[in-house]
Amino acid sequence: MIELDEKNIEVLDIKIGALIILGKYENALEICDSKPELNLKNAPRVWNWKGDVLRKQNKYEDAIKYYDKTLKRDPKNNEAWTNKGKALYLLGRASESAVCFDNALKVDPKNAKVWAMLGMALRATYKHVESVEALEKAKELGYHDNMINR
Repeated sequence: MIELDEKNIEVLDIKIGALIILGKYENALEICDSKPELNLKNAPRVWNWKGDVLRKQNKYEDAIKYYDKTLKRDPKNNEAWTNKGKALYLLGRASESAVCFDNALKVDPKNAKVWAMLGMALRATYKHVESVEALEKAKELGYHDNMINR
């Protein structure tokens, strides 16, 4: 598919996602860095991919820079808010993480996985009542314990 239409953003999205799952982070970064011809309209998506790869490599501060770049250009990017929240949480910055998850839920209030992550972040900040409410909302929306991944 890539050879047929190497500028197709949907195809690249699938390929980069697969490379991340396979742990082939350098290959994924190479694609992000070697596609300057991608339409500028798609730049936030590419930055988000790069943030994802860096987060998977435990380079959380670097990942956050790319999520911020994405959000500056596309402030309603649910995926970037969620991924930035994950990176902040993994850095031990749970209260900042909760703010990101809140922003993601403003865009997509029916995302069970994000409700669960918000619940975890709130628990880490000792907001137990809010944490329980968020986790209950997650379960109400179909959340299962195995849905969250790094």
